[in-house]
Amino acid sequence: MSGSADLRASDAERERVVERLRAAAGEGRLATDELEERISGALDARTHGDLERLLADLPGPRLPAPRQTRPPAPRVGGDAFSQRREALAQATVGFLTPNLVCLAIWAATGADNFWPKWVLLFTGIWYGVFLIRYVARVEHHHYDSRGRPHPSQHPRDRHRDRHRHRRRRYYG
Repeated sequence: MSGSADLRASDAERERVVERLRAAAGEGRLATDELEERISGALDARTHGDLERLLADLPGPRLPAPRQTRPPAPRVGGDAFSQRREALAQATVGFLTPNLVCLAIWAATGADNFWPKWVLLFTGIWYGVFLIRYVARVEHHHYDSRGRPHPSQHPRDRHRDRHRHRRRRYYG
């Protein structure tokens, strides 16, 4: 901590001093009772000077430097285009994965009957519907990003929920 001893100490600075005191006790530089006394002094400290006095007889920096925290990672896929692209990638993986696994099992077993056709049929129908909706830019407004229904989004459901709420309120 650089600056004047008269500057007010923050909670984060007090916590860093407490961590430094605990480290010093772990190194064998402070006894348990002295550690407790200094920690209570650190938590009660008001200025940098108060904190520096607690660390004055310990080696190392007088006040530990603030921890370097990473800024939050930039949000990937924040715009609508990248969200649509991510949905397309997830649907494609969802179509290809079971089909490729089934084809590999069929090829490895050498079966005469081409049974993966059923997996291809049903996942193909699902993927085809998805692609049509994707190209037509039809969105599921009544579903959230995880596919769970939002009852308050559909007008019919809003009406039903409003009356359900009234029944609860008046009839218990």
